[in-house]
Amino acid sequence: MVSSHRYPPSLRMRSRGVVIALVILAGSAAQGAEPVAPESNGRLTVRAKSLVHAGLPTAREPGLGMTSDRVTRSFPAPGPLETRLSHRTTGRMHDASAPDASANAFDAKRRAPFRDVDLTAEAGNLASTPVAQSDARVRERIREATDLLRGRGGAGGAPEGHDARANDPARSGARKTAAAWSADHLLANATSMDDEYVSIAVSPVSGHLYAVFEATDLGGTDRDIHIARSMDDGATWEVWEMPSFSLDEYHPDIAIDAGGYILVTWIRDDGYVLRAKTAGPDDPTLWDWVHGLSVGEPCMAPAIAAKRQGSNGKVFIAASWYTVNWDLLQYEWTLLWMWSTDGGETIQFDYFVPDGYPDFWPDVALKGSTCYFMNAEQDPGTGVIDILVVADSMAGAFVSPTNLSDWTNMTCGFPAIASEGEKVYMVFQLDNDDGVGNIDGDIVYAYSWDGLDQVFGPYAMVSDPFESIGPTIFAKNGIVGCYWLDAPPGGDEFYLASRVAALDGHPDVWGEVEVASDLPYVNPTLHSVAGCISGSTIHAAWSDRRDFPTQGLNIYTTDRLAAPNLEPYVPLGWSATLTAADVPGERTIDSLTAGETAYVSFAFLNDGLYDITTDFRVRLTLDGLQYAWWLVEGGVPVSSYVTLEDYPLSVPTGGLHILGYELDFLDEVGELDESDNSHLAIVNFAVPTGVAGGEGATDGNSSSGGDPSIPEAVVSLEALPNPFNPQTQIRFSNPVRGHVSLSIYSPQGREVRRLIAEEHDRGLIDVSWDGRDDRARAVPSGVYFAKLRTPDGRFTETKLTLIR
Repeated sequence: MVSSHRYPPSLRMRSRGVVIALVILAGSAAQGAEPVAPESNGRLTVRAKSLVHAGLPTAREPGLGMTSDRVTRSFPAPGPLETRLSHRTTGRMHDASAPDASANAFDAKRRAPFRDVDLTAEAGNLASTPVAQSDARVRERIREATDLLRGRGGAGGAPEGHDARANDPARSGARKTAAAWSADHLLANATSMDDEYVSIAVSPVSGHLYAVFEATDLGGTDRDIHIARSMDDGATWEVWEMPSFSLDEYHPDIAIDAGGYILVTWIRDDGYVLRAKTAGPDDPTLWDWVHGLSVGEPCMAPAIAAKRQGSNGKVFIAASWYTVNWDLLQYEWTLLWMWSTDGGETIQFDYFVPDGYPDFWPDVALKGSTCYFMNAEQDPGTGVIDILVVADSMAGAFVSPTNLSDWTNMTCGFPAIASEGEKVYMVFQLDNDDGVGNIDGDIVYAYSWDGLDQVFGPYAMVSDPFESIGPTIFAKNGIVGCYWLDAPPGGDEFYLASRVAALDGHPDVWGEVEVASDLPYVNPTLHSVAGCISGSTIHAAWSDRRDFPTQGLNIYTTDRLAAPNLEPYVPLGWSATLTAADVPGERTIDSLTAGETAYVSFAFLNDGLYDITTDFRVRLTLDGLQYAWWLVEGGVPVSSYVTLEDYPLSVPTGGLHILGYELDFLDEVGELDESDNSHLAIVNFAVPTGVAGGEGATDGNSSSGGDPSIPEAVVSLEALPNPFNPQTQIRFSNPVRGHVSLSIYSPQGREVRRLIAEEHDRGLIDVSWDGRDDRARAVPSGVYFAKLRTPDGRFTETKLTLIR
């Protein structure tokens, strides 16, 4: 049992609160073939080591990085990205320096004046004002600018293509990561409102979830903005229509200030950038005011950020604006923005003067009065679209950005930004072009931990022949998540895909790609996906086409828990996660000698999203039996690993033995995935020279006990086809009647699937493996090992290659 006395201070880990106390099983192990545990009790203190050292890309520990099965293309080596001098000028800068400098300069008299209008009294019955409305050609320009595929052939089939095959996930080559994500849930009542362009946020006061999206009124013809609230962590939702007008309204975005006041911005079809604020915290049914900046020309894709609270709140809004470039006498997309220090009720505004470099898709985040401003900009000479990010005061000019895509000559788009204080996270879409007309989307990540003073990148969130488009990013409590739309090569229907990281989004600790949606019908337009974190739950919302024939587009949601996760780990310099050597300090699996001391080491990792703060136990096993166990006091911090090194072990009999370890074998840690908590390795223990071998002994060359000169039945193990997809047939010969075990293992030694563990007669035995684990989840492509143990104690293995 576990000793309950306090450990001497010298044995406690002072640096991250992790102590492993070695506890020897009471009594000696049985003699003969059973392992012999050391007689003396003892304690062993180990340190939990962080995967990240200085916290910068140059200090990454090799072996992790932002790697994934879905990162197959080479990016430049990441590092600090440079800030550039910009051609940008703003309206205020220009007016102050040269209001009438030349005939080709910006002429304020030729541009309709901006007006901030109080629309509260007119909401729902607003007469048109004499400003230019968008015509069909401008609407088409807006549709083009919000199409994630931008006319790309073959992908993003029209909703009419939906048919009964929608219920066949194998059609898209991806399956939902069932262990993590909940079933898809319809947010609103089933209608024909064509819900799309969704944004989602969490109240810092109540923890309630809020979503805004555009929809057509039930029985109406114009587009309005709807708001939904969930007070049970996304299980159920209520939906309301926001204050509306007779003209079309679209492209909503939501922010919630520190006091729980809800702020929404959106576009009205006649050239207004609207904004509204609730009368009280956490009450979407009553709005204090509705105001609009009258631009007089088409706008799209506004973004909003809010800090502080109530009438003292800081608010920043940016939007794309389609206006005349008077120097070139042509229309051009540029950006306008507004800021407020009284909760959004009154504003100041500015804009980039059209300069021949069209600007699109702004996104913003706030830290106090500092705004992080991200957008896309097109080079008029090459047509390539770059991604820019800049930090400035809310009243600043934002004219010295960092170019996040300067390393590529391929076009980019659809940027998204999130921040927690000075920690800033950015993603965007890269249109990878192979030069012969094949284009597919990759997702690129960059980050800064000092308010954009230094920006590090590029990192491949996902980069392969899949069509990965339309990313969004979100962050809270040190957890950073990214969603995007994902279709297999040549596919035209999109799942929702995700990667999540702890440790403030450091590139070394991002998890693998997860499929979050049940069906591949995420609608491929801008802002079709949104995410947030509420408590220990990660949420996603998206516009979905699965119900299109009868209900139009609908908003669906899903969620997963953010939890710790223990799994085996291979530290730098180790040959495997579990090693056994005949001398201390070696981290390999040697051919050992029975009866002599072997030194066992193993390592494990918390690669989940939260610290493990509770005590838990780990144990060493030999031939399936417990050999020793340890108490991990205080848990393991997130993105940290633990090593237990040079533990002495003695095996009295020669032959092949199964050495392993199990993490949290009493289930004391609440993990999201318990399937990766063990590791096994086959180790050969030779009989010392001159020692007669007993039952099970071996000289290290024979495959079984006894006199090696006596002929034995041959054990064979083969798989056909190999490589395989979707399944392979495994055949083996069983030499004697008895208990047979056959399991599939990953290259890291984790048991993936137990195929046989039962009595069998002598002879040939066939069994198939369908590429799934013990929980019926499809495993990824790669190399696996089928390991066989026959009743006479022999071990055989063969390599399998799964290609999806």
